[in-house]
Amino acid sequence: MEDGSIEARNEFEVLKKRVYLNWASISPAPASAAAAVAKMAGDASSSFGSDALHDKWTLLSSGFRDEAAKLLNTQVEHIATCGSSTTRGLQIAMDSINPAKGDNIVTTDLEFPELGAELRKWRERGVEVRTVKSTGGRFSPEDVGAMLDGRTRAVLFSSVCWVNGFRADAAEISAVARERGAYVVIDAVQHLGAMPFDASAIKPDFAAAGGQKWLTSPFGSGILYVSGKAAEELEPPHYSLTASEEPGEGWARYFTREDRYPLELLDPVKGAARMEDGGWRNHAGLVCLRESLALLNRTGAAGAAARIRRLSKLLVGELEGIGAEVISPQEEEHASSITTFRTGRADEHWEAVQRLAGMGIDVSCRGGSGMGGIRVAVHHMNNENDIDRLVGALRGR
Repeated sequence: MEDGSIEARNEFEVLKKRVYLNWASISPAPASAAAAVAKMAGDASSSFGSDALHDKWTLLSSGFRDEAAKLLNTQVEHIATCGSSTTRGLQIAMDSINPAKGDNIVTTDLEFPELGAELRKWRERGVEVRTVKSTGGRFSPEDVGAMLDGRTRAVLFSSVCWVNGFRADAAEISAVARERGAYVVIDAVQHLGAMPFDASAIKPDFAAAGGQKWLTSPFGSGILYVSGKAAEELEPPHYSLTASEEPGEGWARYFTREDRYPLELLDPVKGAARMEDGGWRNHAGLVCLRESLALLNRTGAAGAAARIRRLSKLLVGELEGIGAEVISPQEEEHASSITTFRTGRADEHWEAVQRLAGMGIDVSCRGGSGMGGIRVAVHHMNNENDIDRLVGALRGR
């Protein structure tokens, strides 16, 4: 585990120059991933060979499915790309579920603001949005269950809260929702890559995560997990030629057929891939994602999480030693890779983050739902010296 984290640290040139503790916002790419993308860029200019290069890129980019399946402890047929972001993954999920007027969606008040735009769409279509009110930056499966009824079409929540790092009991919430016949949609962008996410145990219907945070893939790609039940029961929000079953004669011959009627229908592919938007794929982004996931998998989700928790506990102890108020949960079942703390007024937190950035230390300031502060996002590539430099800067030494 330690060897894997050391290997990973050596992949990030930025860590030789700065104390980077802002992985919950946007991450740098590992050198191996950046090199793979650079090679593709070179091929696009110097080695362009039309169909041959297209086939090569398709094969290269499709490798993200294997790595994602390993990370989520699931099978490749449950893995799709959600395009450029978590947002698009959640949109695909909700458009597939397609609640009707009179149905309801259950969510929480700890969600990322982008979710508000998606829920506005459903409100305007006559769907009720029910919001679980958090207490002290937390909510329970019982809180969610109390909001459900026979017209609940979907339960939509973040498995790790973006402000304070609260990690929800995703498996139990999924079980409660399934008992009431609701689909489970998880925003997992603050979870995947930092904490183990066992899809076979959690059993969501959809889980989406953009690559630009803990997955260390900032070139506009992401993962969408789709359960077998959802893939079988739900219609894709869009039909696309590239998300269809390959014709018997193969695609190359298919496009030469003079007797082909352009509006003929091909069957959608099976499994999660049927939910993809189709069209030209972000091959470079997915190749970066493949390489970044492979690096994470070499360390292992459990090993990375153990190191993150050890460093986070060290951080919390040091913060409490200088009188900071840590608002992130510390119980093992609810703790995550995010540690948020307060040292004064909200405007002082913003100023402190700017001052730290000028010292070569990257953290962020986040707030919402009556809480907030300075957010430190520790990845397994960080080390004890990073923690010491941050706390030392806060102390003013």
